[in-house]
Amino acid sequence: MTAETTEKILNHEVSLPPRKNSRKDALKYTWRTQDRSSWTIYHWFYEILGLYHSDLGRRIPVHEKQTKVPFLSNWSMLGWIILHGVLPMTLHHACMKYTGRTMPLWQVLIVYNVTMIFTAVRGQQHLRGLSHELGFLDAKSGERQGIPDAAVEEVFFTLNTLLSGRCSLIAWLAYSNLEAPGDIAWYWLPVKMAIYSITFDFWYYWYHRSLHEIPLLRKHQRKHHMSRHPTTLMTAFADFEQSVFDYIVCPVVTYYFLNSLGLSLSFYEWWICNLQTFITEVGGHSGLRMYASPPNLFHPLLLYFNCDLSLEDHDLHHRTGWKESGNFGSQTRLWDTVFATRKERVETKRDDVDWDNPVPWPIF
Repeated sequence: MTAETTEKILNHEVSLPPRKNSRKDALKYTWRTQDRSSWTIYHWFYEILGLYHSDLGRRIPVHEKQTKVPFLSNWSMLGWIILHGVLPMTLHHACMKYTGRTMPLWQVLIVYNVTMIFTAVRGQQHLRGLSHELGFLDAKSGERQGIPDAAVEEVFFTLNTLLSGRCSLIAWLAYSNLEAPGDIAWYWLPVKMAIYSITFDFWYYWYHRSLHEIPLLRKHQRKHHMSRHPTTLMTAFADFEQSVFDYIVCPVVTYYFLNSLGLSLSFYEWWICNLQTFITEVGGHSGLRMYASPPNLFHPLLLYFNCDLSLEDHDLHHRTGWKESGNFGSQTRLWDTVFATRKERVETKRDDVDWDNPVPWPIF
């Protein structure tokens, strides 16, 4: 800037252009109301499958923060996850039984990835319907932020990496054509799911906390934390480095760590554990105004010691900020409690939950 220009500005002869709000501009979310002739295949992907967090034109209730919240049964979600997890295993077992041949890896990838996508779509559709019945947390402070205009394609690819990438990795590392789905010890499955969830959360907790507290690593989670009121699809709005740790490093480390302790997981058991982890991750970004805790056999014990996770916990993590935060766990509040990073809830405190008002969740 020249001295002459500076003098003109000081004398109000010219004005500086208004500063843009980089956060608001980057999260600009208007494509749903734009002319659809400008849409790409990626826009239609969300439209055709109904993956929005809410429907345009439909009312979303807004509640006072002190209003009681309903709850989603931990056991109904556990049943839903096991049912959807068993679907491809049933098909798999039937093919092996009636053909007398094992299923090759490429067929396993197709069957289980299709099921993963189907389960994710059905779950998202259920959550969308609930948004118009229950509303969202912290509703008076700002609306929920959907996929930004500039990231429609990016979120599509990251989302499919989350769905298919982790599932394919599990098959590649753990699948054995010598083992049939019916060979697993079913009575141990809920126990292994609970242990996997808590162990996964330990590794995730320290990796996630490091991204917030180590200055050199903070930049790798800046994109994900641009959203203070995220929605389910914004789970996939993240930097590449974060995605690698979320979808690859943490589950793989958990798998081999449990194996080293003698608690080995078959492909089928790891598949259902992954389904449980995924549903929890996405649900934590939904912002729905209800008490919902990840399905876990140890849930009564976690609840007793105030270590249970609710949807509000990760929502508060986003609202707290990027550099200073808490609630680093994604599956429980156990490690946040042990290491003193737990944040106080606002709308879903235990006394504020209407335990006589369960949220209906369809079995399929």
